[in-house]
Amino acid sequence: IKSAQDFMALLAHSAQKQADAGDFSAARKIHHEIIAFLTELFGPSHYKTRRARIDLNHLNRIAALDKKQRWEIKQAGEWVAESGKLREQFKYPLSILLLEKALPVYENYLGLADYETLSTQALLALCHTLNKSLEKARALYVSASMGMEALLGADHPEYATFPSFYGRNYQGAGEYLKAENIYQRLMKIQHKALGQDHPEYKLSLEQMADLYRLMAGKYEKDRNVAA
Repeated sequence: IKSAQDFMALLAHSAQKQADAGDFSAARKIHHEIIAFLTELFGPSHYKTRRARIDLNHLNRIAALDKKQRWEIKQAGEWVAESGKLREQFKYPLSILLLEKALPVYENYLGLADYETLSTQALLALCHTLNKSLEKARALYVSASMGMEALLGADHPEYATFPSFYGRNYQGAGEYLKAENIYQRLMKIQHKALGQDHPEYKLSLEQMADLYRLMAGKYEKDRNVAA
């Protein structure tokens, strides 16, 4: 499987290079090869195969745009990438500003149901959560989560990251039981799709452990107050 993953990554990189060069016919051909390979390896309904079909649909949307519109999409991608760097530096307001510039570009040219649009919504929600703007974040989470569930399916491990973001929102607000329910749902999806040894599942275990430590601390504090 590892060599197959490397092969898929090589094909995806080649498709992106062709698309960047404006040869969408060649890029589309490679995407069809990826879908055929994954279908043979995993079956047509496997989450990896479904994701590959989503990537092809995204390519077709990009190909339908004119040169200026594609340039704007590329610029929006640069804003999203820069916002990630700012988020890592804890510069959440600046990160939010860049995502708010990128989101309408994706919405206008790719549509509300495109993967890039929905993932940018989720990142914006995450930044609002980290910036303690919890109500703004929740509205974005609901929109992004519903869109991603329709696009990917509720059993897709990438969809599971959306409940994770939403759980962090509740955790930040001190609503620990709601966060626990969301994390449990996330881990169930990851365990089934990825297995218990996958790094993403292990990361979710650590996230749940952090939540339980917070819950234990709150319980101890409440008990001391009551005494």
